[in-house]
Amino acid sequence: MEVKTLKSELNEIIFHLLVNQSTSLIRIERDVHDKKISPKEQIHFINAYLRANKIPPISIDYDGRVKLEDKTREYLYHILKSSKFINLDYLSPEVRMSLIILLLLTSSSYYSLQDLANFVDVSKNTLLNDIKIIKERVKGYSVQVEYSRTKGYKIIGTEYNLRKLLVTELKTLLLHDFAIPLLEKKKFIVRNELFLLEQRLLKVEKTLKISFTDEQIEHLPIILTLLIKRMKAYNREWFSEIKRFDLENTHELEILKNIFWDLTDLSEKDKLYLALQVLSSNMLESALDLSRGEDLQFAIDEFLDVVEQNLAIDLIRKKEMKEKLLVHLRPAIYRSWMRLNIQNAIIEQFIEEYSSLFAVISKSVYPLENFAGKPFSKEEIVYLAMHIQAWLYKTQDDREYVFSAMVVCRNGTSVSKFLLETLKGMFPTFRFLGAFAERNFKNYEDEVDFIFATVPLNTTKKLVIVNPVLNKEDRLALKKQIRTSIEKDINKKAKELVHHIKKYLNTDDYEKVSNKIVDFYQETMAEPVIEKHVNDTEQLFTFYPENILFTQTEMDWKSALNLALEPMQKRGSITERYGEKVIELFENDSSRMMIGPSVYLPHAKPSEGVLKEDFSLLVCKHPIYMPDGELAKMIVVIAPEDNNHHVPTLLALNELFLDEHRAEILYKATQPDEILNCLNAATERR
Repeated sequence: MEVKTLKSELNEIIFHLLVNQSTSLIRIERDVHDKKISPKEQIHFINAYLRANKIPPISIDYDGRVKLEDKTREYLYHILKSSKFINLDYLSPEVRMSLIILLLLTSSSYYSLQDLANFVDVSKNTLLNDIKIIKERVKGYSVQVEYSRTKGYKIIGTEYNLRKLLVTELKTLLLHDFAIPLLEKKKFIVRNELFLLEQRLLKVEKTLKISFTDEQIEHLPIILTLLIKRMKAYNREWFSEIKRFDLENTHELEILKNIFWDLTDLSEKDKLYLALQVLSSNMLESALDLSRGEDLQFAIDEFLDVVEQNLAIDLIRKKEMKEKLLVHLRPAIYRSWMRLNIQNAIIEQFIEEYSSLFAVISKSVYPLENFAGKPFSKEEIVYLAMHIQAWLYKTQDDREYVFSAMVVCRNGTSVSKFLLETLKGMFPTFRFLGAFAERNFKNYEDEVDFIFATVPLNTTKKLVIVNPVLNKEDRLALKKQIRTSIEKDINKKAKELVHHIKKYLNTDDYEKVSNKIVDFYQETMAEPVIEKHVNDTEQLFTFYPENILFTQTEMDWKSALNLALEPMQKRGSITERYGEKVIELFENDSSRMMIGPSVYLPHAKPSEGVLKEDFSLLVCKHPIYMPDGELAKMIVVIAPEDNNHHVPTLLALNELFLDEHRAEILYKATQPDEILNCLNAATERR
């Protein structure tokens, strides 16, 4: 293989070299999936490329250990970032069709079948099949592919819908690592021209005190460039109901429009559209106040009240939570009005992993939708769910930490904060500095022991690559990885041990003791790696026969609640005052205390008299009318603790009750064991 033909199979080994500070040929062979070429040959190809660019090559010791200088590491990092080893000769059908749509939307010309086939390097027959699929694909945007025998192909429709199609297709394409070099190769963009827009966005960032993610700084100039190409090519007006928010005369929007001050051939409406594209980005932080602030705050209050009712929780630091949501929801509302969907590969992954929470937030979001006057998309609901899930990990406890860490994420606020709070819950002895953009993390690098990142970084610190959404297996594997890393590092082991015995030491002795422990480990540890089994922190409530009850006769709702509350009080889980409060709250708000169809969730705050977490499930074998006039099939009384420990169990129950088949088994049960078998099967799925 010649240097000039280096392809994507080398990306994996470069990624491995960047993530692991020390490695060997044996370890590379084990971790890198490409078995066609040996690690030694792969390094040989990379070294030829490095030498051609006057970069020190990767060295291999006699024992197979692989070493690289800092300059080499930094260069490999930039190679991976710039996708130099990606094969752009073959394009998948999906990518091909995106390119054709972008071409037809950014040029006013008609294109013949042969022109389009040449553009994506396929035969006319293949292209004809692509066109058939494209015709169906664009129908969802209320636009259509027009064909003229004399002229060729073109996409027609309202300007608003055509621009939406352009942005959506482009964002989908940008999810691929190779998107930017591909767009450059196909002459959609010129990198030097993108630089000017990038610098203007960075200037706006400072002026408006906002913060774009790395992904947005990279992608927004491309999106804006292709929109500008279309605007210049077609010179058509667009219309939207966005005027409801009276944005056009705001100071902030004028600053955003000034990014495009030199585009004199664009109308003010076109500049407004471009500014709204910037505004509706999913920002990490925002000081913009462009919507009806007081009304939105009321909507957020109601939304959080509904969430608390549905999850039977009392959110901590609620004022801080409201401020975070206010920042997130401003651009989210503009996205809803502009019908701009977030393109993120983790959306479906989150729904699969947290399906119950997604269902709860979906049915709780109506106050925000009422405010916006538009339904929220699945993607927007996922981002709200991420905020709520992240907040559930928060704690008011003050604790001392052993290690310090940071999160580096290229995605927006919801994703990065969600990941940050997930990791905080997993590693309670780690002090997390926060979630940082890739371009900013170097400012804090020296302050941490670990860096958790969703992308490879050029760093000398212990780097741990993680998925933005961690499932149960991911969390277990990550805990083992961190445990192994600590066991391998003598200094970290000493630091951890001193932390555990520090209450027996004088403050002045910490450093001396730590150094002594390091010396001891250096002398005695031959094999420092010890892998311990680590249990997942998300423990579900264990149900027993005494938690399951059945009605024996007809009764009113108050008697049913007392029937469920009485054994909880006997078990020492609640006080009499808690039972009284549950009945009082349920009488006034039963319609909002539901966990599933015809399944009610009476509860009160932990501070009203909860002594320990407990559940009481009452199966209604006789008609029982609730205060809202509806019949109940089951009543789940809960005694929640302050730390939200009950939430995973509640979400598992919610998932169970939403499954009609499994729920029916519960309602027809006559013995506690039948219920317990069903509950155990539900909790094992999580």
